[in-house]
Amino acid sequence: MTNIIAPGNTAHASIGRLCPFMLDNVPIRGRVLRIDDIVSQIPSLTKRDAVVGQCLAELLAAATVMATDLKQGADVTIQIHSDGPASLLVAQCNHDGSLKAYCNQEKTDNPLTFADIATEKSMLVVTVKFAGKDDVFQSMVELNSTSVSSSLEKYFEESVQLKTCIRVVTERDDERMPVGAVFLQATPQEDEASEDDWTRMAMILDTLTPEEALPGKIHERELLR
Repeated sequence: MTNIIAPGNTAHASIGRLCPFMLDNVPIRGRVLRIDDIVSQIPSLTKRDAVVGQCLAELLAAATVMATDLKQGADVTIQIHSDGPASLLVAQCNHDGSLKAYCNQEKTDNPLTFADIATEKSMLVVTVKFAGKDDVFQSMVELNSTSVSSSLEKYFEESVQLKTCIRVVTERDDERMPVGAVFLQATPQEDEASEDDWTRMAMILDTLTPEEALPGKIHERELLR
């Protein structure tokens, strides 16, 4: 299990935990991510519409898993470009574990819905910059009208060429926003998981409850049983 440490904090002040695991008898690996309170790092999240906070939380969770998974150390930035009232959402996890987020959102009379963000022209852009190097790798896919997570799954399958399932759960109140996420991904080897295996994994993730996913309620080891 890896503690995610915010810069300037002690080891006792980790902002979250990342637990990698492998599934038995199936070439699929996974990671469970728990962030105790993402608002402690990005206070403005609770000042946005609920759907914007959820989208940014999903982007931050994915960026965190990707940045910590790359052995060379990398800054991972994930953006949503839209022609809707929230024209730009940006989430970044640097190689040192620091998190950043930004949203360019117009004032509207009514709270935004995901359909206001996922327009026909909306794109998801992923940028990876390895620490100490000038090379930048960038890929983009259309933003799925269903969810940010499904768009990220499309990115991994098309650009990284690895089948992936992602589920992100948040719980928001006026002051805190804990985040829980489960990532399943094919291992880069000759043996591939069958479509039945992936269908079963997706069904299991769809039953994930906030009590199971969020930190402080069920230990990571219990979740993986």
